[in-house]
Amino acid sequence: QSPIIMLLLLTVVWAGLAGIGVNDIQAKILQGGGVAYASAVIIIVFGAWFAQVLIQTGIAESVIRSAVELTGDRPIVTAMTINLVTALLFTSMYGVGAAIAIGVIALPIMLSQGIPARVAAPVFSMGIGAGTFINIVQFGTFEKLFPGIKYEAPWLNFWMIGMVVYILCAWVMIWLNLRNLGVRHAASTDTASPAPRARTPYYTYLVPIFPVFMTMVFKWQIIPTFLLSVVLALVLTAKGRSFQGTLNLFNKTFYDAFP
Repeated sequence: QSPIIMLLLLTVVWAGLAGIGVNDIQAKILQGGGVAYASAVIIIVFGAWFAQVLIQTGIAESVIRSAVELTGDRPIVTAMTINLVTALLFTSMYGVGAAIAIGVIALPIMLSQGIPARVAAPVFSMGIGAGTFINIVQFGTFEKLFPGIKYEAPWLNFWMIGMVVYILCAWVMIWLNLRNLGVRHAASTDTASPAPRARTPYYTYLVPIFPVFMTMVFKWQIIPTFLLSVVLALVLTAKGRSFQGTLNLFNKTFYDAFP
């Protein structure tokens, strides 16, 4: 069934089992809860929008491919690098669409080096999980559930430690599995992936961490930070694209973020 319908039913059932009256259910839970969550939904939309900009401008793909090129033909180092880069990307990127778009780049690269799928999949998904520890969109939703937390010390220190520990766990997983399992012959693996696009300039590689930087250092609010980051990404990759083309991409990425 629809997750939204089931969540709505569970909300009413749990409140009823707790003995909450009809008036409080409709006024405080359904009305108050809906209004409170609406602000979190808007933050999610802006996070997904920024992710689409990074994907459709080619910045995210360029970051991953450039990082992998530095590792050479060393599967263990490649897997660790992809895990780390994915974590850094997902400190600001958000959404299932973003995960799929990065996955169709990262996973074939690992498979092409003979890394078994049973290792490549958690390498990628644990990278997303690690980045989510300090993801500002995730913080924006938790902020509504835990009043008082802020994207600064001491909370941020704890989340950053969690991110580092999670990356180290992923690296241990990679090292143990690839040392014990070895790698497959690359020719036996289906590694079909989209044709690589032209690389974006190296200075654009800082754009994915720009929202986190603005929020941590300059204490900007989340939505203005994402708006500035979207414009920055489009401006830095505007070479070869008309002004109207940039405006069209601005609109298209926002539209594509909603699903």
